[in-house]
Amino acid sequence: MTLLTRKNKKEGYMSEQVYKPRRDTNVVVIKGRLGAKPELRYTPQGKPVATLRIAVSDIVKNEPYTNWFRVITWNSLAENVTKHLEKGRQILVSGALKSRTYTDKNGNKRTAIEIWANRIEYLDRPQKAIEEPAPEEIPDPEEDLDDVPF
Repeated sequence: MTLLTRKNKKEGYMSEQVYKPRRDTNVVVIKGRLGAKPELRYTPQGKPVATLRIAVSDIVKNEPYTNWFRVITWNSLAENVTKHLEKGRQILVSGALKSRTYTDKNGNKRTAIEIWANRIEYLDRPQKAIEEPAPEEIPDPEEDLDDVPF
């Protein structure tokens, strides 16, 4: 609950009133690395949706531990991440947790918890850009004029 101060119209003075939020809060932020290139597909209505697998590493009892998260993006964000992201890229994901139930191949009911991302930030450069050698330095043409024999 939040304690707010506002003017009471009837009485014309400032009073403190307690307001309950209209909705609960569902916000998730994770920073990790892509475990594979994002997969893009389209709904029957033609809406783009991408699935990402994000590895978030941590240390638990002095041992490395990795949590894997399934991230879902929609529309232009889905198309952009599929176009620009590769396996191993470090990203920051903001969104909300969503749960869904489904029946697996064996007929068992399962529940999946996913992050539906509304924002993804790229935190590093693509590997291709890092691995490309720097262009060779081209000598200034004016420096070479002193060596011309005429």
